[in-house]
This record gives sequence, C-alpha cells and structure tokens, in this order.
Amino acid sequence: MKITTREQFLYRNAIIDDVLAKYNFPSRQIRVLLHIMRKTLGFNQTHFYAAVRDISRATGLQISHTHKTIKALEAKNIIATRPTTRKTHIELNVDYMSWRLKEPDTLFTGNGVFPPEGTPSVPPQGNAFSDKERREGLARVRKLIKSLPS
Repeated sequence: MKITTREQFLYRNAIIDDVLAKYNFPSRQIRVLLHIMRKTLGFNQTHFYAAVRDISRATGLQISHTHKTIKALEAKNIIATRPTTRKTHIELNVDYMSWRLKEPDTLFTGNGVFPPEGTPSVPPQGNAFSDKERREGLARVRKLIKSLPS
C-alpha cells in the first residue's frame, strides 16, 4: 500500500502534536530523534544506515553521549538498531503509540508559565484541514502503520 504525501504530512504532524510537544525529552534525545526522523521520514524511508560518529557530527554531541542517547531511545522503543559491518542499521518505530514514555507531569505554555486551571492549553487556531479531515487522515495513517511488516 502506497502512502500518499497527505498521509505522510498527517503522520509527521501526529508525532509532533501527540508526542514531541507533550513529553519532556532530554535535549540530547530530542536532537538525535529529530536527526533520525529527518533521515527516515524526511526521505520517505523506514530505516537508514549511519555510524555513531555521523550522528554525532550532525547533532554536535560527543560520540559517547550520542551512543548513550541511541541506547536510551532504543530502551524507550522509539528506535531499533542492528549493527552491521561498518554502520548501524537504525529504524524509527513508526507506531508512536507503542513508545515507552512516561506521562507528562505538566504542560507548559510557550513562555514557561503554567496556564490557569481550566484554560485550554492551546488557543483555537485555523488550519488547512477540518477536524473531520484530520481524523480521517490519522485513521488512514494508523491503519497503514498496522499493515506495515514487523
């Protein structure tokens, strides 16, 4: 089943809206995760091959910190790695609902101030898709994720 550009767009937005914006990832993990997302989702791939040194250079982290961060992301079921002869096979787990993340303690507003109780965390804004279109698109993406081979 071919994934359309619209579904790819909705999936990337779902990861950003549902996961990255709500959970407090350590800065090293977010840097490495964004690099992995760029190398996979950015090129419509499910995996890529890279040496830890390459990821270290791309993110500006020390090699030892990059290695620990990759292991931490793997422990959270966000990525899967498999060593090969020269480089590491890195695969992004596209089923973000299976990522092992702690529930966020609090939600912050953009300026670091806690919103008053009962205040919506995000002001209503217009977007390119209606809520119905977004729900239908996300349902298609989730269906595609389930149909991917393990």
